[in-house]
Amino acid sequence: MLNREVTKMNITVSLPRVFRVALGVIFILLGYNNIMPFLPQETLDLPARYFLGFVGTYEYSQSVLMIAQILCGALLFVNVAVPLCMIVIFPIIVNMLAFHIETSQHLYTVSAIVSIYFIYLALTIRKFSFLLEGNKE
Repeated sequence: MLNREVTKMNITVSLPRVFRVALGVIFILLGYNNIMPFLPQETLDLPARYFLGFVGTYEYSQSVLMIAQILCGALLFVNVAVPLCMIVIFPIIVNMLAFHIETSQHLYTVSAIVSIYFIYLALTIRKFSFLLEGNKE
């Protein structure tokens, strides 16, 4: 009985750490891949190419997004300013998930995994509890 409780406690302590590190590594890799492509690139559908062509015309916004991804990924990896990083990467995750569901259905698995990791971390981090509670008055 005691051994089962210790194992359950170890999982609840280490699982958020594993998800946080995995999310950090994914964002570092995806950010670097958009700056200097090293992963194989899939051929995208026409709407996806139009969208990426539109975003690509504004080099400033694309580079700011990639730098934010790399920086937040590194901070998540080393466990520094995690709530701030989670708030910064939330719109990126939502956009990534919506883009892959809408334009390229065969590529949404990574964005779905990232979304699951993010939701689990957001629910386990105690500093987000004020966002999930209602008005106490």
